[in-house]
Amino acid sequence: MVNFLKFKPIYKEKIWGGRKMESLGRTLPSGKIGESWEISDYRNDISQIDGGEYDNLSFREVYIKNPIDILGIKFRNKAFPLLVKIIDANEKLSVQVHPDFDYSRDKDPGNPSKKESWLILDALENSEIVCGFSRSLSREEYRKQVLSNQAEKDLKYWKTSRDDCFLIEPGTIHAIGPGNLILEIQESSDSTYRVYDYGRLGDDGMPRDLQLEKALDVLKFESSKGDELLKPIRIQDSERERYILTSNDRFRIETMEFKGKVSIPSMYNLPTFQLLSVLDGRFQIEDQEIRRGETILLTATGMEKGVHISTDINTKIAISGIGNPEN
Repeated sequence: MVNFLKFKPIYKEKIWGGRKMESLGRTLPSGKIGESWEISDYRNDISQIDGGEYDNLSFREVYIKNPIDILGIKFRNKAFPLLVKIIDANEKLSVQVHPDFDYSRDKDPGNPSKKESWLILDALENSEIVCGFSRSLSREEYRKQVLSNQAEKDLKYWKTSRDDCFLIEPGTIHAIGPGNLILEIQESSDSTYRVYDYGRLGDDGMPRDLQLEKALDVLKFESSKGDELLKPIRIQDSERERYILTSNDRFRIETMEFKGKVSIPSMYNLPTFQLLSVLDGRFQIEDQEIRRGETILLTATGMEKGVHISTDINTKIAISGIGNPEN
């Protein structure tokens, strides 16, 4: 059984996209490429394995046949729970919000809940994101702002820098400003309620659809507490320089900085898949070089046996996986 899986990106053209992923050494299809789905098992967007024993097979096909070996014992008859993307915001994205589990279950079962994190790979000078409100509002007050084209008036803006990481909880209003290249680690969902889109026209020449009433149903109108920007916490580890960014009910994210050969620490008591994403530098695993912006899946079997990676340059990776429902 294989120790890791590498995947072919699923590129998506977006009205706000650009060509910045070429800076990662990629050959892109034509057009404004806004997203690359790096690992996905969401609906019909199923990743295809790149190389190795399962070359060109679908990720879903492989893990359904080998759930314990690929994902871990907890995943017998369960779907892959995460989705990893790269986002290139050449222009600003819409002001939007995602539903939580209860709202999705009770009110909108076709749109699953979505919690996400943004790790900033690159940001131009003065690039920003929106996360939360700058002051508390009522539902009706914000509704009036949106309808009078003042939806951005009381949003909280954050300057972005390389290596920043933000946690976007369901119900938190947010947007990505131009100039940001982002690694997004999230629940397996593409549910978005668009609040405001600056009057922008879609490919059909018509204003893009909004989902304002659903958005107002799920929005948290309290002012931001300022904790959306995550503060890395050092993990005691004599072998590696490790930090935890978040450990929540949906996913856990750590970072690790190293040079030379290292073993990948397990974040779980039982053998469970983990994802490695290169934030800076590169590393070698078996006969594969994994470059900046790329993500691989370490299988449960691989984690049980022990996985080693190596590099001859200073390298920083994100290690991510499932969350703890008790958090």
